[in-house]
Amino acid sequence: MNSTLAFSRRALGAARHALLLLLLCTALTACITMDKRPALDNAARSALTQRLQKVTHWRFDGRVSLSTEEESWHGSIHWRQQGDHFHIRIIAPLGQKTLDISGDRYFARIKDSNGEYAEGSDIEQLVARQLGWRLPLYGLLHWVKAVPAPQYPLQSMITSEKGMVEKLRQADWLAEYRGYRDVDDVVLPVKIFMENDHFKLRLAIRHWVLEKDASS
Repeated sequence: MNSTLAFSRRALGAARHALLLLLLCTALTACITMDKRPALDNAARSALTQRLQKVTHWRFDGRVSLSTEEESWHGSIHWRQQGDHFHIRIIAPLGQKTLDISGDRYFARIKDSNGEYAEGSDIEQLVARQLGWRLPLYGLLHWVKAVPAPQYPLQSMITSEKGMVEKLRQADWLAEYRGYRDVDDVVLPVKIFMENDHFKLRLAIRHWVLEKDASS
């Protein structure tokens, strides 16, 4: 009985050891894969930023969460950008509430799942009326690509050894980029953590698509 128990303990210990080795190898493989991305010097980083600024037709699907000290909210987000025109759909879990936000930099409309809508020239104010939170949508248009928004002064920007943006601060919002993916000939974020003094915003992008500009 004792020998059987000792054997079982040794077998369990060996299994744990093998599992730890497997997890370690998996982690190392992931790190090595990420390290295969070539480092960007200042010129390459500048060229990538310029390319991203010219990417004006795109869409993505993902998950978004918003939180304050008092409450939190999460749901799905579908964003399509075509030049100055945008369409953003935010869906709460189980379809409890849907917001359709569309417009351009001059005029916007927001419609909820009950068919009620509001219009105006200040999209951020319209969203604040619906969600109770003022979100930097005009800044997000650029921040989701890991480039500074031209309408705000750049407060700070930190890049990694590979030349990828790790942190970007504008309009008193801090954006941290925790994952990237190659999309066509550019590199785009897939995990963004943002916060200011009042809110936290988390964005996990599942799928990026770059679209062609039909007018070009």
